[in-house]
Amino acid sequence: MLNPDVLVLDEPMNGLDPRTKHFLRDFLVQLRSAGKTIVCATHDFEYVDGVFDRAAVFSMRHERVREGPYGEIIGDRDFLRGKNIV
Repeated sequence: MLNPDVLVLDEPMNGLDPRTKHFLRDFLVQLRSAGKTIVCATHDFEYVDGVFDRAAVFSMRHERVREGPYGEIIGDRDFLRGKNIV
């Protein structure tokens, strides 16, 4: 329990000031480098860049509409705007 292999985070950057967001991002990168699996729901993409390899996008109806490499999905702003994510 004190050292889980998998962390599940729901909007971890929500309500944090910019300095703390950067600290948390760096901490998540360290955890990933240590072999931890991190699952995260977020809309705060600029602060989690470099943390994740893959991304999945869900519709308002909770259906998975796209999955793939993080950079490819996050870089497709037209797709994200169309799904009301950015």
